[in-house]
Amino acid sequence: LMIRDILMYMDRVYVSANNKATVYDMGLQLFRDNIARNGKIKPRLRKTLLKLVHNERNGEIIDRSLVKNITQMLVELGVNSRTVYEEDFEKLFLQNSSLFYRAESQDFITTSSCPDYMKKVENRLKEEKARVSHYLDPATEPKIRSV
Repeated sequence: LMIRDILMYMDRVYVSANNKATVYDMGLQLFRDNIARNGKIKPRLRKTLLKLVHNERNGEIIDRSLVKNITQMLVELGVNSRTVYEEDFEKLFLQNSSLFYRAESQDFITTSSCPDYMKKVENRLKEEKARVSHYLDPATEPKIRSV
């Protein structure tokens, strides 16, 4: 309790007077740099997130709240920006999405009629919109729609 009070006082008085980052923001930066962007953790986290999205696209049930918590963490770790989310997840997510839908469209168009293909595309767009609303950052929606 006493340490928290000291840090709160420091944030209110010293930090604002000296244009320094708050203790909370500094904690986020330390966590980002030493944990989330650790050479062993970052690729594993990204691979896990992308696999979960891929599995959901293939009809599996995934833990959406887990994915949402992780993507929100990545946004928060940007400390007033989306750079961590964009660089550590979204960029590769969009690339993987493009590859996934390119392959799926090639397979589906050769075996289906044009109306069936258009229905499939419409359903996939709805799924991506739902995916954004359930666990991705809202700014990802126009980007995934353009894929």
